[in-house]
Amino acid sequence: MKRIFLNVVLTGLVLISASFVRADINDDIATIKKMEQDLNTFTDTSIFEKMTTPEWVIQEATGITNKVDFIKSIKAGDVHLTFVLNAIDVRVYGDSAIATYSDNRTGTFKGVDVSGYYMDSDMFVRQNGTWKSVYSTDFKANNEQQDIAAITKLERDWTLAGDKGDAKRLAEIISPDWINVRTTGEIETREENIKRNVKESKSIAVPSTFEISNIRVCADIAIVTGIFSYQILVNGKVIHEKQRFQDVFNKRNGVWLVVNSANTPIKD
Repeated sequence: MKRIFLNVVLTGLVLISASFVRADINDDIATIKKMEQDLNTFTDTSIFEKMTTPEWVIQEATGITNKVDFIKSIKAGDVHLTFVLNAIDVRVYGDSAIATYSDNRTGTFKGVDVSGYYMDSDMFVRQNGTWKSVYSTDFKANNEQQDIAAITKLERDWTLAGDKGDAKRLAEIISPDWINVRTTGEIETREENIKRNVKESKSIAVPSTFEISNIRVCADIAIVTGIFSYQILVNGKVIHEKQRFQDVFNKRNGVWLVVNSANTPIKD
């Protein structure tokens, strides 16, 4: 009996210890994600100086820049950039961590337009209980990666515009010749879809969600597959719809537009 009791106590201690470890790691991840946002704001060099080690360097396509020279560029007014960070992923390994993410940036560096879609990473170390960046990489993505990022943003904007009933934004994303096959099998035009979205936006119960499974880019054609779900109020009752979608995009004059969609219902 004593042996059984001891095993139960030890098991409980292990579970409690594991839960604290998970909580600590989640705190570290949240801290580093917040740091990434702050590190990409170049209006105050004191923030950057505080969050990086003295030996910090950044590796870019043009070469490696150390912390002193990087700060000089900021103070000289060389950096005029705004960033939107995407999908920050943080892996913690004891007192080290690696963060990877992409960003959409607009602006100039030393008078040169460097706007575009970039792939980034940062290595962090914990010193005296404080996380600091010690090494960074920053490279402009290739054409396919940029196309995938642009299409992902369009899918996100499309979902938000539908929820808000934003007819103007919907018309910017959907091609005039777009055809949609609804879950009922009905064929819908752009005008019919926008009219329906504006009407249904007044009954949206919670924000709609989408999850992209795959994006395949073939020259000026891209095929997106994923799952879309939304909830609307019908006669005071919440109706939940979930469907698998396939969207076909076409790049016309350098701009991606959705030209065809097909949807099939997912039964719970």
